[in-house]
Amino acid sequence: MKKRICIFLAFAVLLSGCSSISKIRASHHIKAAEKYLLEEDYEQAIIALNKAIELEPKNVDNYLLLAEAYQRDGQLNKSKSVLKKIKRFDDLTDEEIAKYNALNMKFVYKDILTNFYNTGKIGGSIDFDGTISEDYENTYLFKIVDVTGDGIEEIIIYRKSNEEPVDVQGKKGDLFIYKVIEDKAVEIDNIFISKDKREIFFTDSSHVNISGDLSSIQGYYSYYTYNDDISEYQYNEEDPSLSELQQKKVVFDSDSIDKVLNIENIDTEIENMEIVDPDDMYVSDDTKDIDINNVKKLYKDVLYREYNFDGYDYEAKSYVTGSAYQFALKDVTGDGVDDLILRIDNAHNYQDSFAIYSVVNGKAYSILNESAPSSDIIIFEDNSTLITNGGHNYIDYITSAPYSYDYYLYNSSISRFILEKEDYNNTNDEYLNNIIKKSPKLTGADVNIEITPENIEKMLK
Repeated sequence: MKKRICIFLAFAVLLSGCSSISKIRASHHIKAAEKYLLEEDYEQAIIALNKAIELEPKNVDNYLLLAEAYQRDGQLNKSKSVLKKIKRFDDLTDEEIAKYNALNMKFVYKDILTNFYNTGKIGGSIDFDGTISEDYENTYLFKIVDVTGDGIEEIIIYRKSNEEPVDVQGKKGDLFIYKVIEDKAVEIDNIFISKDKREIFFTDSSHVNISGDLSSIQGYYSYYTYNDDISEYQYNEEDPSLSELQQKKVVFDSDSIDKVLNIENIDTEIENMEIVDPDDMYVSDDTKDIDINNVKKLYKDVLYREYNFDGYDYEAKSYVTGSAYQFALKDVTGDGVDDLILRIDNAHNYQDSFAIYSVVNGKAYSILNESAPSSDIIIFEDNSTLITNGGHNYIDYITSAPYSYDYYLYNSSISRFILEKEDYNNTNDEYLNNIIKKSPKLTGADVNIEITPENIEKMLK
């Protein structure tokens, strides 16, 4: 019996010794690979890393480094294959997940752009029914560049009209900016560009819509700053002076977007993308420290501003002319705290618009602002939102033929509603039918409290 135990122990020691030797040899190859990577000798780095993996097939860090080496060498398909192997590992640490997400970003961007090219759909705001090559009215250009200053590149889509209006003030095209959040394209700005307009983006995450160039701005210009709290560009009423704009460092301007959106160019742009630093990866914080008294105070400020409204409210409604006259308080984001819903009298229209305010990081933001005149707002139990138009309300949508609509989903990662789908063709599709089957928690009829000092104090005491 003692002899058997001795043999078993000797065998265990032998295995342990072999394991230690393998670990030492693997470590040697890793150090060599890191040296080769610094020297940009990717071929030798890949050889060394594959040897390290043979010796330590369960070491995730070795695979991560190999995926990075393949990417730096331009071998994206091989990098993707390595990342698939990493995905099969159980119990990845937070750091390993962050590195995986950073290395996987190129493939996420490629999937988004390739899907857009094949389907004409991206981020809800562009929803062309067909492939991009079938949209004969427009030419689609694109660029991948960091305009928000967070180290992660955004997708810029320039939809340029093939039939430019004769009027120099006429619309030339649309510029869409998408941030990739949790593997989805989320629109953070949508700009209409006239024939004589251009967009210039600066390194401080701002951009300006101008005529001419920075050396000779002609007339009025609009200035926007990026709000990181809700991942959105917002109009800034206090435009910097021309000299202040000239001192800013430019990232790029819209006139430089000349890459036609097709599969070949997508591959080239993805290949040229920088590998994201894992420390720059977006991580949502589900914990919220909410001061109810501060929430009430901020909502009071919004309502009193509307009550005393005497002009164009750039802070609250960048494109809506008109003041709010009714409100409601209801948790429509699912965080357990009431949000503020406003009914806005849209000037020069017979229909109203709606806005939803919520408190994010101690400030009140408009997290859904439907600037176009609409007929009704329906917020469902899952916090998705249907905006109706054409003079039709919720009852019309559930009892009659389909009408045009905008459909939003609440994204808790960026604390605002994002457009999921829009339909202006009154299409009788299954998508809308499934939406209106949901149970509503609030409709426009519930936004019925008059904005008066008495009601403000009563509802937010």
